Amino acid sequence: MAFAYVGPLEVELVQCVEGRIFQSKFLDKWGEGVHHLEFFVDDVDAEVAKLTKDGAKLLIHDPGKFAYLDAGGPGGAIFELMQRR
Repeated sequence: MAFAYVGPLEVELVQCVEGRIFQSKFLDKWGEGVHHLEFFVDDVDAEVAKLTKDGAKLLIHDPGKFAYLDAGGPGGAIFELMQRR
C-alpha cells in the first residue's frame, strides 16, 4: 500500500502480491480501475442507513468508524464512508 496527498485529496494505491484481499473481488470482476471513493461524514451510521434505504448494498461496516457501499454505478467503483474525527 502507498498513500499520496495532494492538498485535501488522498490517493491510496494497493497492489496484492499474494493471496486475496478485500479488493480481489473487484479486480476479478472489473480488472483495473478505481476501486472506491472515500468521503468523510459526520455520522457514518446515519449515512449507511440512508444509503442502504435508497438501494445501496452494504459491503463492510464497522459502526461509528467506516463503511464500504456499492451503489451500483458504472465501472464498479464503491463508496467508503469514514467517520469524521
